[in-house]
Amino acid sequence: MTQAQKSAYILGLSGLIPFIIPAIAVWFVTPDMSQILETMQMAYAALIISFMGGVQWGYAVKHGDAARPIHYVLSVIPTLIIFAVLFFTLAVKGYQITLIFMVLLFVQTILDQRRYVETWFLKLRWILTITAVLSLLSVCIFQIIKF
Repeated sequence: MTQAQKSAYILGLSGLIPFIIPAIAVWFVTPDMSQILETMQMAYAALIISFMGGVQWGYAVKHGDAARPIHYVLSVIPTLIIFAVLFFTLAVKGYQITLIFMVLLFVQTILDQRRYVETWFLKLRWILTITAVLSLLSVCIFQIIKF
């Protein structure tokens, strides 16, 4: 594993903290605090979704003239979708964010099959996405059970 890959793993795994802490803590805190933790997790998830669009943009730029316009389109769609979810709904639901994460992982997997993405990066994405999704689902389940 190269130093760059190690750095990506360390930063990526560290980036799971704002997903995991609320997923565990909501089960042990007051209802008011659980609402704060849920909002924090949803806001962070929205930022990460936008960031993942930026990653796609980076891959498109890396391929220069070989990149197709669809690669740029795919890079801005996550941000536009999460903006619409945030703007047009009174409260972002965990299942909406979870679905967006899964679609992004699917797109990333397709790009990997076409050799646009490094294999190690896709493995990291699977680890990060599955952990984020399970954390989001933990909060969703808490909402169903507690409210």
